[in-house]
Amino acid sequence: MAERRGGGRSTWDEYSPQDYEFPELYVYGKKSERLIWVDVGARRYYRAHRGGTTPYGLVPLESAIGEVLDVEGGFVRTAFVVLVPWLGWRGMLVDVGTKFSVIEAWGVEVNPVSLEGARVGDRSILAYVLTGKGETRTLRSGVEGVVVGIFSDLTVSPPRYLYVVVDEESIVWLEPGD
Repeated sequence: MAERRGGGRSTWDEYSPQDYEFPELYVYGKKSERLIWVDVGARRYYRAHRGGTTPYGLVPLESAIGEVLDVEGGFVRTAFVVLVPWLGWRGMLVDVGTKFSVIEAWGVEVNPVSLEGARVGDRSILAYVLTGKGETRTLRSGVEGVVVGIFSDLTVSPPRYLYVVVDEESIVWLEPGD
């Protein structure tokens, strides 16, 4: 039996629809056909408008680099929410100005071990990377916190993946509303 990302047990020939779903990135102030409304005080988000809530628009994950995250400065430019399917669509709200660490992974093939929502420690394994020489490398976090996003930069070859780790105290965990 293998451990599934969602925490359930399964055999290798079983799968869950969640195995094929990706996290969703919603950004404060973005206009989009798909929105969520956040109530920070209640620690909830809703998929339909409610009074006293703040709208966030859905954007492609790749747009986070540069637009939402200042990778060189290591801080959040615009507040965002990441909804994670394997955590029951719980959301992680990260506010503007929050400091973060970036861990880069690149190689012929990158196989993630720690996904969005994972709590990581200094020696936690983030991914296994296959190099151009056919060697497998272990990528460790080097920091403590929560993985709030794995963002890809497909403009370079081989593709580069950026693990963004934030101190857990800087995250507001959101539950899906009614």
